[in-house]
Amino acid sequence: MLVLSLGFAFSGCQGGQEAKEELIKISLATTPVIYTGLIAVADQEGFFRQSGLDVSIRSDYPAGLQSMQALERGEVQMATGAAFVFSGMMEDDPSLRVLASVGSTSDHEIVARKDRGILRPSDLQGKRIGVVLDTVSEYALSMFLQMNNIDPATLTLVDISPPEMPEALARGEVDAISVWGKFSYLAIKRLGENSVSWPSQYSLDYHWVLAAKEDLLANSPEVAKRFLLALKQAERFVLSNEEAARAIITQKWGLEQDFVTQVWSKNKLRVALDQPLIISLENAIRWRMRNKGKTEEMPNILSKIHQAPLEEIDPKAVTLYR
Repeated sequence: MLVLSLGFAFSGCQGGQEAKEELIKISLATTPVIYTGLIAVADQEGFFRQSGLDVSIRSDYPAGLQSMQALERGEVQMATGAAFVFSGMMEDDPSLRVLASVGSTSDHEIVARKDRGILRPSDLQGKRIGVVLDTVSEYALSMFLQMNNIDPATLTLVDISPPEMPEALARGEVDAISVWGKFSYLAIKRLGENSVSWPSQYSLDYHWVLAAKEDLLANSPEVAKRFLLALKQAERFVLSNEEAARAIITQKWGLEQDFVTQVWSKNKLRVALDQPLIISLENAIRWRMRNKGKTEEMPNILSKIHQAPLEEIDPKAVTLYR
């Protein structure tokens, strides 16, 4: 049950008339993917404005790393990104806080060229693999290699931005890529029968988080509540109007309809703070620590979660172990 009233969107004025309160301006950096779809729906259906916000959405970031870096640099006030990305940035910028997970996905894949002698995972040994270093792209590849007993030392990793991956693979600059969503879809489409692919998450969903800095949360606490309330409205809209929601996300984010139809079931659009999110953050931190040879204790992840706004508007959406 949502407990925050929309009444704050109106205030009295002279003459007994009521007028809408001036909207609070807020800027957001995000990535146009299905699992940020609640943002697209909230904007299209007017839920942000109903909640008293005028949200300027910058959705031209190819990956969550870039949108989170925009937040870190102070170019925007809020951002979305993979929990994996947040786990790597929270030490560099102690002011970053997670407000909620706004979606999750299991759409990550390894896509390879058959004509490079790759027909099964073990054939990746000795190959050039396109990745986005220090993102879920590299993390997923690492897990895939481990599950298939492939020595990562035999591979050559090539750092490539997600939008460039399909063409880099098609041109033969790399033998395979580790990528997600529309980029794996485009790579497979580009290669046709010359492609072979495998899912690389092994039923482990990757969480996409909404983040902000401490100063915004301290100086403008209503902003977070209003933003999350709009996303909860969008969540209910998706549940009751799935076809319309899919059409909104497809159009607003500029996605191919066939792609959305193909991978829709691999995505969950839900606003929550739950234990799977914490586990996802812990797994990412352990992976980084292991890669860097660090042995210190796990940082206090709960101290990086700002749960009060979501707890206030929907207590049942917060299920963290303390």
